[in-house]
Amino acid sequence: MSPRLAVALFVLVICAVSAVLGTVHSSASPSALYVSASAGSDSNAGTENEPLKTVEAAMAKLTALRNATTNPLAASINLAHGEYPLAAALAFTAALSDVALQPWGADARPLLSAGSSVSLTSNGDGTFGATLGAEFGPHLWSVFTHDTNERVLMNQIGSGDFMHWQSFDTAANPPVITPAADDTSLLMMADLSSAFAYVYHSWTSSLARVAGYNATSQTLHFSTEMPDNRFNTGSGRRYRVVNARVPGAPMQGLLPGTFHFDHASRNITFCPAAATSAATVDIIVPRLASAVTIDGANRVTITGVEVAFVRGDIEVCLARSCDGQSAAALTSAAVEVTRSTDVLFADSSVVHAGAWGVWVTESSVNVSIQSVSVTDIGAGGFRLGENAGGKAPNGHVVTHNVAVNNSVVRSGGHVVESGPGVLIQQAYSVAVTFNTIHDMFYTGVSSGWSWSWVPTSNRDILIRKNVIHHIGKGRLSDMGAVYVLGDSPDSFVEGNVCSDVESYSYGGNGLYTDQASRGYVFRNNIVHHVKSALLLQHFGIDNVFENNVFALPVQDNRDAYGDNGIFCGVHTAQASSGWEGISSFAFRRNVVYLANASTAMMCQSHVGAFANFSFAQNCYWNAADAASAIEFPDFASDKGDHSFSAWQSHGKDAGSFLADPNFEDTVSPRTAFNKLGAGSKCLHVFTPIDSSDAGSSLAPR
Repeated sequence: MSPRLAVALFVLVICAVSAVLGTVHSSASPSALYVSASAGSDSNAGTENEPLKTVEAAMAKLTALRNATTNPLAASINLAHGEYPLAAALAFTAALSDVALQPWGADARPLLSAGSSVSLTSNGDGTFGATLGAEFGPHLWSVFTHDTNERVLMNQIGSGDFMHWQSFDTAANPPVITPAADDTSLLMMADLSSAFAYVYHSWTSSLARVAGYNATSQTLHFSTEMPDNRFNTGSGRRYRVVNARVPGAPMQGLLPGTFHFDHASRNITFCPAAATSAATVDIIVPRLASAVTIDGANRVTITGVEVAFVRGDIEVCLARSCDGQSAAALTSAAVEVTRSTDVLFADSSVVHAGAWGVWVTESSVNVSIQSVSVTDIGAGGFRLGENAGGKAPNGHVVTHNVAVNNSVVRSGGHVVESGPGVLIQQAYSVAVTFNTIHDMFYTGVSSGWSWSWVPTSNRDILIRKNVIHHIGKGRLSDMGAVYVLGDSPDSFVEGNVCSDVESYSYGGNGLYTDQASRGYVFRNNIVHHVKSALLLQHFGIDNVFENNVFALPVQDNRDAYGDNGIFCGVHTAQASSGWEGISSFAFRRNVVYLANASTAMMCQSHVGAFANFSFAQNCYWNAADAASAIEFPDFASDKGDHSFSAWQSHGKDAGSFLADPNFEDTVSPRTAFNKLGAGSKCLHVFTPIDSSDAGSSLAPR
């Protein structure tokens, strides 16, 4: 059975289970419970005429009903429109299998809130304050305005987007920064007692505790460790100091639309974005690290709900700073599915979350996420599989048969910046299809979790018909719209539209096969307007790139501290020896279209890096060069100074040619570069790609 057919079948099975549950739900049996936050009471019977008030009461009542019978029926918990404040995460365990949580009424959109409204009192200087209880956790990373639900971030000091360091002693434990001279006076004045810093590496940033500023040595000290192997040219020598303030300054040194939280006194100080003469203002403060957990349960359906104001578990990685790739150090999500089978999460939304949106992990099987919007999140959107790489031990059930379909991930990385739109770790038979991902600081879809030539449990990964755009946003480096690594047989990346990847410095790539990538077929993808390489393979084997469009890399200097890296159409960064030296892929029937005289068609980081690679029946063009000036790699140097005929003389690109593809549309968001003019010579080797149905129906078309 093909991986795509298998995924389709298990989605149909889950939908059939949901339909059966829906039939039971519509009856008036005691297993159908009703809840109304505005008109219910937890002393009621839970019927339509006497609804309960809280979801927790309904779950407790359902458990009691089941304990009283030897033949429990499938059940539903039906929620009227309204807001449901959660005292703790809703926990679906084995005792609450065969349950559907769903709206009550055609127009109902119940809100499951993991936060609480807090009233702040004017301090008389344009700011407002209150003292928070321990239930809100040891730190605050974001709060939200009460009326508009907009995220409010911690105050940041400094004159620009970033501060810069002169030197960084990573050998010290914890490390020490010598700031640029312009920042020393500000750091000396600031209250740093509760401050954190984002210290930038290449593909991530360390979120670390600030220990203080030493005025004598003019050094900034940290109380948490940071990795010492990531401060390369992708860092830009940048850092930001947050949750700090300048005593005595107007509004206590807070910027409008920010807050400060004192860890010792637990006092929050909030500066509204617009000045107000009101005596009090209300905000929403996240309280719970998760809103819904499904652990060891079977046949659970959650539809038509909104999950909001989740705190996240950022503290778990602060001991060594939060800087692992892809926000993998975090251990919670707004919605968690663990050790469970036959789960459907559909037609719902996760908004204003502090860490991950949804995480499916630890031996979960047959999980379908359909038409779910994850918006305004602290890290990444959907996380699938265990935080592990390589081959799982014998007897271990690896998470599999997971689908994320017709969903949206938008506006992420607000707390831990390296969260991708979708992260696939140790899992197999995973389908990520017809989704829209944008406005993230890091990779769109990331698959695989092994950086060496070791066997893995990953296989049958399908990344299809997604629209991924406007990622990176100039904050982090070394990313891709679709990023894969490690061994993953029978995996396909096809029909995706990838554009507008803007890294801070190097590594703003379209399709990116990183270390030891193996077993992926990339076909019918459209990749355009990325900062660095349209396609980068670090090193890998047995990968195929077929019938893709690679168009218009657009390099943009971020600032004087950054290194833009390599700017070209197709790039291989393989090492010249060892296992990396066997790197190869097959590249056939693709169109590579450039329009910049300084852009190389292909680029290599080592002499002869393309020697093992197979090219055939491709169409190449650079609108800024004459055909005779278009250069290809030289096997004797690392310069792109071969003519096309010389490149072909090395046995490369049989049946390929230089020709203008004559694209009919180069500007439409989803359909740019998907059609060629009727007379295009490229049509002899390339089949136009229908991208009109790519992306989620929940996103603007």
